[in-house]
Amino acid sequence: AAAPKDLETMMQMINLYFTAPRKDTESFESFKSRNTMLYGNLLSNPQYYFQNEMIKILSSNSLRTGFPTAEELQQIDLDKAYQIYDERFADPANFTFFFVGNFSADEIKPMLETYLASIPSVSREESWNDLGIRPPAGTLKKVIKKGTDPKSQVSINYKGETDYSRKASYVLSSLGEVITNRLIDLIREEKSGVYGVGANGYLSQRPYENYSFSISFPCGPENMVELKQAVYDEIALIKKNGITDEDLNEVKEAQRIDRKESLKENRYWLNALSSYYTYDWNLDTFYDYENRIETLKAKDLQDAAKKYLVDENLIEIVLMPEE
Repeated sequence: AAAPKDLETMMQMINLYFTAPRKDTESFESFKSRNTMLYGNLLSNPQYYFQNEMIKILSSNSLRTGFPTAEELQQIDLDKAYQIYDERFADPANFTFFFVGNFSADEIKPMLETYLASIPSVSREESWNDLGIRPPAGTLKKVIKKGTDPKSQVSINYKGETDYSRKASYVLSSLGEVITNRLIDLIREEKSGVYGVGANGYLSQRPYENYSFSISFPCGPENMVELKQAVYDEIALIKKNGITDEDLNEVKEAQRIDRKESLKENRYWLNALSSYYTYDWNLDTFYDYENRIETLKAKDLQDAAKKYLVDENLIEIVLMPEE
């Protein structure tokens, strides 16, 4: 990101990332030392320790996930790291640049020609790769004990393979908004047990077609069992009886407002354009979102709950203090 007056400076910096990376031993050793201390401190905190363990569980303990250990940080080799960087940035033809902001095409074109188009290219063809990272199959319930403060954290996750569509992803995301609103009313206000409850869901197209739906909240250890059961009861109620028109309209109105405000933000347009390009979506469908809001029905959300929030794809992870 840069202010309009700094646009050329930003272009120059992008050029240098490709053409003149700097190998600085002193900075590299400082980086390793700082991060060894940082991650060591983070993992002594029960909340961060819990998040790290949860990441590893949800990825079936993939080596590519979780915070690096002190031993792993010390094993980083500057020459090897530099070699990987140099190889990855050797061909700008395999990069796609998106620019959004307060500039004109005529203004930016000479800068693009000077600082980006001039970078040497080796013209190789590349594509993304599925690394095979998957959540554990079947039902899993895990209790992680860390710390002595009377603080707990509950993370309820539903994950599984499914056919991807943007509409289905929108519906599942909307279900997350509905459940968030209902749990805020139920857990925070009626049961006075917790602040910060939230639910969110989405479908992913890559690296494989799948869905993810998560509900998380902090609470006191003495309330954990009751509040956790209240969440499952609420899910069962939605499956059985659906949602009210009031629930539906509350979410729709929030989405309308959020969309209106998002369209004013550079970051939103940057993410949207990047997604449309990456997944080869037709830009003509951009305003389908408004139609999805207006045509969303309570039954769509009930059906999504029945389809995705199933016990056979449940991963429940709970933080409890050490005894």
